[in-house]
Formats: sequence, structure tokens, C-alpha cells
Amino acid sequence: MEAILNKAHRLGEFISAEHFKSYDKLKEELDRAMNGAPSRTAEAKAKADAEEDEGFDLDAEVKKAAAPARKVEKKVETKVEDDDDLDAFKKMLEDI
Repeated sequence: MEAILNKAHRLGEFISAEHFKSYDKLKEELDRAMNGAPSRTAEAKAKADAEEDEGFDLDAEVKKAAAPARKVEKKVETKVEDDDDLDAFKKMLEDI
């Protein structure tokens, strides 16, 4: 067993952090390959989200959601067809 262990190679140099790219760099390369344009970085996303949230009023949204919905009544008109078909069937039954 010791002989096998002595033949093993050290992998520390291959798995060190210097051989790997950061997530942001990999994401940018993937987006460039898929879309032809780089994606927004985490900082740009945070800035865009903050700008989007500036005009958002949570209290107003909660009140709007809690307000009872208007009840909409929809009249359904049923069309009564002529009784000609019914009369024709009654007449056929009488003839039998």
C-alpha cells in the first residue's frame, strides 16, 4: 500500500485557486458566447435594483392588495330559440 502511495502524484498545484476563473468572469464569458454581449455584473445589478425600488411604495401596494375587489356582475342572456324544432318533433311523435 505504501508503494502505491509513493507512486501517487501531488495534485495541489493543479487545484490551486490561480488555475480557476472567478464566477463573474465565467458568467461574462458565457453571456458573451450565448448573447454576443456581456452580462451585467453584480454591482450593476444591485444598482439597477436599487433604482427600480426607489419608486416603489410598499404601504400603497399592501393597501391596494388588501382592498376588497369590486364585484362585477355580468348579465348572461340566454337566447331562446324558436320552438319550431320542438314542435316538429312533437308532430313526428303524434304521427307514429
